[in-house]
Amino acid sequence: MANIVELHHHLGWGLKNIHEEYPHLNPEQIRGALEYYDENTKQIDSYLQEEREIENE
Repeated sequence: MANIVELHHHLGWGLKNIHEEYPHLNPEQIRGALEYYDENTKQIDSYLQEEREIENE
């Protein structure tokens, strides 16, 4: 899900581009991931930030 969120919200990719990158996901799954992010933005952003910090150690 993190990749989908970053592609859409941070890089501005549309659903079609994301689906082309992840053809094993259908458009409904992609929309669902983005809706989940929109409903839980603070928690997910915090988690993603923690993951980045761990990767950079």
